[in-house]
Amino acid sequence: MNKIDFLLQLKDALNKAHVPQSEVHDAAQFYAECVDERIEEGATEAEAVEGLGSIDSIVEGIVADLPQAFRGIGRLDSGNKALKVILLLLTFPVWGSVLVFLALVAASLVAVLWSLLAAMAAFWIACIAAGLAGIASLVHGIANGTGQAGALGFGIGIALSGLAVVLLPLMVYVCRWLVFATVRFNLWVSRPFMKASTYEKGSAFAARMRGGWPHVPKTLLIVGLALLLLGSAVALAVLASCGFEPWTLAQAPSINLFGRDVYLFHWEQDGTALFVGTLS
Repeated sequence: MNKIDFLLQLKDALNKAHVPQSEVHDAAQFYAECVDERIEEGATEAEAVEGLGSIDSIVEGIVADLPQAFRGIGRLDSGNKALKVILLLLTFPVWGSVLVFLALVAASLVAVLWSLLAAMAAFWIACIAAGLAGIASLVHGIANGTGQAGALGFGIGIALSGLAVVLLPLMVYVCRWLVFATVRFNLWVSRPFMKASTYEKGSAFAARMRGGWPHVPKTLLIVGLALLLLGSAVALAVLASCGFEPWTLAQAPSINLFGRDVYLFHWEQDGTALFVGTLS
């Protein structure tokens, strides 16, 4: 069989299988290029066509890979096409509203998942940054003769950084699970409009993201636990020395940054604390 006969028979078989015309065109173009490549490699036209396999197997593969919602769309090319189009238009208020509703629900759920992911990442970064702020608080307190308050800020900041390191495996696991849940949900929503091969790739990616408990070096976890214990011990020692009334400690003055008074660490008598920021 030569190339032209093969492509004609392939198109005819795809049309009989009610494959959409766009897919028929893409398939014909793809297999025409395959034949040309084999000929350039030294095969005869007949050998190149024969190497592609039977037309029936090719059609079965193309139909199996079609999105579920697109299978059978080619039937619109046969029969009373005008009547079917009119029916689709008349029923649009029903199925169109359902599609819009489902799209909004899907977008809302994805937004919630990614909001949780962003919140967790922000919390973890804030805890790490608290360690640097604690060190700055200690230096600032010593420089201004308010070492106890500075030490309290140091202890709280270091403890938070240690907590962030200790919780790193949980943080990574939850983030991966959220990504997994987002991908799986998107696959579930898009399945009717997605090719089988694309769906399988997405499922494989989701499975890799799910994985198991993440591996984190034990040394890093030990360092995190040490920082957590050290920071907690320092903070508790300072609180014990002031009778657990931190507002009675002499606290360091604010730093003027860009015309605003910024406190590295401050505690009010009503129990509210300001780690880094301004007081109204």
